Amino acid sequence: MKLSIGAYAEGTPCPLALVSRRREGLIVCLRQHLNSLRSDIDAAFSRRRRASQRLRANLRSGARESPLRETKGEGSNLGSPVKCLWTVCFLPLLIGFFACRFDPRVIISTKGGKEITVRVEIADTPAERALGLQYRRQLGDGQGMLFLFSAEKAQSFWMKNTPLSLDIIFIDGQRKIVGIIHKTVPFSTASLSVSAPSRFVLEIKGGLSRREGIAVGDPVRFEGIFLEGVKE
Repeated sequence: MKLSIGAYAEGTPCPLALVSRRREGLIVCLRQHLNSLRSDIDAAFSRRRRASQRLRANLRSGARESPLRETKGEGSNLGSPVKCLWTVCFLPLLIGFFACRFDPRVIISTKGGKEITVRVEIADTPAERALGLQYRRQLGDGQGMLFLFSAEKAQSFWMKNTPLSLDIIFIDGQRKIVGIIHKTVPFSTASLSVSAPSRFVLEIKGGLSRREGIAVGDPVRFEGIFLEGVKE
């Protein structure tokens, strides 16, 4: 739905094909880590179980040979259970990090003392910014899209192929709102911008800004949003 330093990217895939690409990649990475960890734990406790069985057999036979000696192919991995247990203790922190990354949020503090939380999809590449919220027919009050740019400058949007009415909120590099366009006209190809430069642009459901008292000058903070790797 967006015209940012360029026109609508023809041939761009449907939003549903792009919206979870990086999220799904992180989920696959985490799943692989969990599977590898489970295999390590199983193998470590299997080695410990075999060592315990040798100990019992040696005690019964009266053998002097140490039951804990290394056997061919096993290596000195009896410390692996401790290592694996340490990893298990660390894993909740890892999961918390990924969960935060999966749930990016924009929080707006209004002059009336309210905090408005918007869970957002991130558009930080040219293709994602060109696609925006085109073709979307539903958007909840607590949902939106945040456009990230590498530098603060005048930003221009349009409503081509966008059946929703939106509020477009322009945010500068100091995370303050510098302009709002209220209740855009669906499918319009008119250029939409504000006079002040911005580095971030938040799109939310049309009319929500006035209803919640969001205004120019309100401070904004990001949670679970990383600004590295923004592409122009």
